[in-house]
Amino acid sequence: NLNNFNTSNIVYMDHLFYGCNANNDILTKVDNLIDEHPDSALYLLDYVNPLGLSSRQRAKYALLYTKAQYKNYIDAPNDSLISIAVDYYETHGSNEEKFYAYLYHGCILYELADYDKASQAFFLAVSCADEIDDYFHLGHLYNNMSYLMLEKHCSDEAETYARLSYQNYIKAEKEDYAISALVTLASSKSSNSQRDSCQIFAEDALSRARLVKDT
Repeated sequence: NLNNFNTSNIVYMDHLFYGCNANNDILTKVDNLIDEHPDSALYLLDYVNPLGLSSRQRAKYALLYTKAQYKNYIDAPNDSLISIAVDYYETHGSNEEKFYAYLYHGCILYELADYDKASQAFFLAVSCADEIDDYFHLGHLYNNMSYLMLEKHCSDEAETYARLSYQNYIKAEKEDYAISALVTLASSKSSNSQRDSCQIFAEDALSRARLVKDT
């Protein structure tokens, strides 16, 4: 989708694309690009013909396309695409592949306001998380779980997951996301009528945000 392509990366991406001779090469390159350049990743994915992919490639394509759309703030109409990855990885995938499939399945279901199924997907991701050292995505998982608990008015659980999110974002050295986790912590305290604690976390988030802006 050219509307979502960062034109500053055109020269770089043209060089990259013409070096790809197979769908598998494109998927590998997309995997390497997607976290830092999701717009460019989505641009590349639009050149893949899903009908020419193997079952494993289709699962990877479904996960990467879902992830690219999510990172480009494109709403998914349903969870049919990410379900392809979930169904395949549940039988044939590693714990790492299952983790990402469940995580993004939960993210899509959360956006669709299907909170019960989103909760199931997130807990499945947690069950695969022991061997995961991707602290950024662990932070993202727990932050989404905290949001979900707030939707369900479960303030204590929301606080627990917000703390886990904050810890993982700090390990990932993602200060801006850690600030977001502090805001979620403040929200959980507010929901639990702990106004003093809420103010402490909110002020901490604000002061950190000012430091990030200054740097």
